[in-house]
Amino acid sequence: MLGTPAFRLLLGARAVSTLCTGLDVVVLAWLVLALGGTPLHLAVMAALNAGAGVPAAFFGGPLIDRFSRRAVTVATELGRVLPLGAIPLLAGLGELRPWHVLVAGAVVSGLYSLSSASYSALLPELFDRTGLLRANGVWQAVSQVGVFIGAGLGGAAIPALGDTAPLLVGLAGRILTSGMLLAMPSRRTTKPATKRTSGLLFRDMTDAWRVLASHRRLLLAALFAAIPGSLISGINAVLPAFVKNDNGMGAAEYGLIDAAWGVGAFLAGLVCVKLSHAHDDPRYHTGSLLLTGCAMTLLATATNLPWSIALAAFVGGAALGSLVLFRAYVQAEAPPDYTGRILAVSQLVLSALWLAVALGLGTLTLILSVRMVIVCWGTAIICGGLTIHLLLRRYGTKEVSHAEGSD
Repeated sequence: MLGTPAFRLLLGARAVSTLCTGLDVVVLAWLVLALGGTPLHLAVMAALNAGAGVPAAFFGGPLIDRFSRRAVTVATELGRVLPLGAIPLLAGLGELRPWHVLVAGAVVSGLYSLSSASYSALLPELFDRTGLLRANGVWQAVSQVGVFIGAGLGGAAIPALGDTAPLLVGLAGRILTSGMLLAMPSRRTTKPATKRTSGLLFRDMTDAWRVLASHRRLLLAALFAAIPGSLISGINAVLPAFVKNDNGMGAAEYGLIDAAWGVGAFLAGLVCVKLSHAHDDPRYHTGSLLLTGCAMTLLATATNLPWSIALAAFVGGAALGSLVLFRAYVQAEAPPDYTGRILAVSQLVLSALWLAVALGLGTLTLILSVRMVIVCWGTAIICGGLTIHLLLRRYGTKEVSHAEGSD
């Protein structure tokens, strides 16, 4: 697996990219609070980020299938340079306002949603279905190395360099990532789809939904992958305020807690490498969501740094493991000509769910403590696990193997 040159470069690019993402997430979230923001501002930021992901995922799916998946991925990396570079510039001019951070975060999040689908769509081009779970396990483990290093680096860099200067490190990383992607050997890469539909993007996405509708378990996996995915994407709607306001900790502690999340996810990725066929067993899908919900609920009990680090690692591991199981199944079962669009459908649902979660969390912070909001979120995830269990019992046995789509 690691003997494939293209996979090694792809892993390296992903590690650098996620390092930059981990750093950006910590710096932007803490910057909102430094500019006088409240937990409600963080929830608004998360809602804007999620809202930006909806059109990015909808229009991005057909782009991934129509054009070079590598080129689309490079574009999503370089596209983040301008909005993030504007933040230190505005701060240097004394013109930085909270809404600037919110807008930059939304643009970056939209591009991140598209890159999540485009990166994921590259894996089936390198491996067959028997190697996809292992590839995803390695992939997610390496990704989380970048996340926890980036989060820890961001938390340490804020008191050392200031509130905005650490973002410049991320800009250099984006350029390096793009170079690694462009250097990736393309001899095993699937050619872009040449088929065209009269309805363009809307018709393309309609075709993806039709393929999903003919394969019930693929549909359920694509939809419910949004639950652990939204937890990974949206945790910063509550975690900074939980650390700073509820537990009285600083930016360095927040960076450590966010890094612990990544360490737990890294370990879960390594475990998934050993579960070669777990993504085909619906019991793992159900159990992973139930474990994630229980872990999230337990996080609310954290009141000091060691306990916060331990529970954050537990939540990160559970959420990442769940996402790997769902995503590997979708990659394995999606027809090759529809892989990008089906992954984009999953990302679209994720963004919509993240938007609903952000708005719901923002509303709850007006009447409940952040600690209680975390309990509500964990309980909702447990309900999601019970729901997919019931749906799989009802529909999961009626499979259509490798559903086909046509124009």
